[in-house]
Amino acid sequence: MSSEPQGEEPEARAHDRAAGDEVATRDHAQATAEVLETIEPGSVATYGDVAARLGTSPRQAGREVGRVPDDVPWWRVVRADGTPGTCRGGRAARLLTAEGVPMRAGRVDLGRARQSWPDPTE
Repeated sequence: MSSEPQGEEPEARAHDRAAGDEVATRDHAQATAEVLETIEPGSVATYGDVAARLGTSPRQAGREVGRVPDDVPWWRVVRADGTPGTCRGGRAARLLTAEGVPMRAGRVDLGRARQSWPDPTE
């Protein structure tokens, strides 16, 4: 006896899964863009901060940040030690400096520049 559901071919199920993955990716990209849009000019968030807002891991948040369009403020997301991203030609440090983000030895001063959001659980 086959484990295949009646009337549905394996290729059709694979196509449905792929379409669902595409929708999930698009939804995740939109959610990521919305979080990044809330980071004020002159402020930054870490990948961990973004991940907490998205309900995902910092590594996944980093992948999502890397996928947003250039007009979404991707440069306002930094590593946990304040190091700006090196993607997109290494432009993040220049863009942060232009926004007046306080830097020290090539890293963002997180004590002064970290975005504060209301606690989402409150």
